[in-house]
Amino acid sequence: MYKSILALALCAAPFLATGAQAERLQLSEARCVNVRMSPQDRLVACQSYANDGTVGTDKRNTQYALAHAYRLTGDYANAEKTITTLIAGQPQWVNGYLERSTIYAEDGKYDLAMADVATIASLNGEPALVSMQRCWVRGVAAKELDAGLADCNDALKAYPTSASVFLARALVNYKRGDNAAAAADATAALADKPKLAGALYLRGRAKGSSDDIASAKDYEPYIGDEFAGYGVK
Repeated sequence: MYKSILALALCAAPFLATGAQAERLQLSEARCVNVRMSPQDRLVACQSYANDGTVGTDKRNTQYALAHAYRLTGDYANAEKTITTLIAGQPQWVNGYLERSTIYAEDGKYDLAMADVATIASLNGEPALVSMQRCWVRGVAAKELDAGLADCNDALKAYPTSASVFLARALVNYKRGDNAAAAADATAALADKPKLAGALYLRGRAKGSSDDIASAKDYEPYIGDEFAGYGVK
């Protein structure tokens, strides 16, 4: 999802450093985005990587990764501060609003999350992308869930096999208490991406399947921590 639903792919940034310094930075970056590490360890790595950002790393990706790591640890104040600083310098960058709207939704700031979705709509020419994020935000916040379901249905008209949309709708259905529909949507997401840990985890929660949950944790050991942030506990 972003690792969440529409998160920026955090690719390796070009480095100007050489030798041991470059190796240290690359290792820090790898840890920063390593889904097999604990959220706290990832945060420490992201902080280290961000502090070394003066050697030519991509500042935007670095700050995005740091904000994401703060969110995963539940430190919403620093997550919001970091991503808002990024957005101030990159006000046309849709990915910043995608991440911040998720942070706000987790932090109970639904109106601010929806305001970011509205900004995405003004910046992006794809209505289906906006519908997908609005569905996701409503699912995370557990607000206006019927409207969220309609949003995901609209997005599926443009992206009929998208794992991201099906996972968003699975979350909405889970929050609506429709476990059968949530499990079916998670299964549809897995048809597109068979190793999608979030879909396996959510299907496991919806069906009460310890096997699905165990499989999800095989791919991402801390997936339960991430979904706890989405209100799946």
